[in-house]
Amino acid sequence: MLIPVVSHSVHIRPTTSFVVEVAQFGTVSLLDMPYADHDFVYSNTGTSPVVIDRLQPSCHCTSALIASDRNPDGESLPYTLAPGASVKIHAAINLGMAPSGPVSRTVSIYLKNQNEPAAIFTLTGTVEPDVVFSPSILDFGVISAGHSSQVSVQVSVDNRLIPDGFPTLVSDNPNIVITPMPGLYHGPAKFTAQRPDGETDKQYEVTIPSNMAIGRINSALSLVGGPQTLPAATAQYESDNALIVGKVTGSISADPEAVSFGTILTGQPGVETVTLAGKTVADVTGLKAASSTLYLTAKLAKPGKNATDILTLAIKKTTPSGLFNSKVTITLVNGQKLIIPVTGYVTIPAR
Repeated sequence: MLIPVVSHSVHIRPTTSFVVEVAQFGTVSLLDMPYADHDFVYSNTGTSPVVIDRLQPSCHCTSALIASDRNPDGESLPYTLAPGASVKIHAAINLGMAPSGPVSRTVSIYLKNQNEPAAIFTLTGTVEPDVVFSPSILDFGVISAGHSSQVSVQVSVDNRLIPDGFPTLVSDNPNIVITPMPGLYHGPAKFTAQRPDGETDKQYEVTIPSNMAIGRINSALSLVGGPQTLPAATAQYESDNALIVGKVTGSISADPEAVSFGTILTGQPGVETVTLAGKTVADVTGLKAASSTLYLTAKLAKPGKNATDILTLAIKKTTPSGLFNSKVTITLVNGQKLIIPVTGYVTIPAR
């Protein structure tokens, strides 16, 4: 699909400067335009031949080639351009590999024996998701332990994605409660790009329950289709989501609230400490710590007179290489729980 735009000849300049040209493809849906492409024109207005040595796209989702009437699939590089001659530089973006939102990708033209680009062509626009959450961030603020809180969210889906019915809204945190509101309805349009088959909207109430653990809330909402869900819909459901943020406060707090071990070499232990603080010594008395994995140990010291306790976390030498993602649960005497996320990356030493 070619995007109409006024193209200008690019004059050969010294290596200390270059010319920029921009083509706009507007606001689009992946269902209508999986690829955005444009033919830019590059001209040699000088008196001597120039050699196009390479075309450099800005990322792996972008491709470029020299198109011509005799070889529309692309001329081989290096390519010699005679004085007064022009070529089409065909640039294309695989929008399915780009995140939703503003997209800007470039193709740089390098001439032989030049370190700086002679020209930079830019293809830009906006990829609108086919699933829209309103709001896209559900901020619950600060919640006191033992209390619940609710936030409403509207989910809008392009009707072409849901021939078998509206998908299910789920959270990656099983403690978060999602309640569908009765019926489907067509609220104010949430999409900018035109939707030929319209959209379907559904309202939900998302609840942080009263038994939610103390600590930061960092979760996500996403849609899950049934067995007959179209592949295009599945891809959209996996990439488009809403964030759930907030904080539950209780009898104790942790500093830091989350622990990162950074990069650890295989076979070497990693140790970090967390300070647990309460308002009184009783708050930090009788605490129990439990790790979610055998590769992470969690040990508590004795409570101090200043109403604190020290939690020592250690990653074992036997931890396999790769991303380390775990958590420690602190259980209080009053039944409250505090969650401390723990992350790190275990790597093999260089030889």
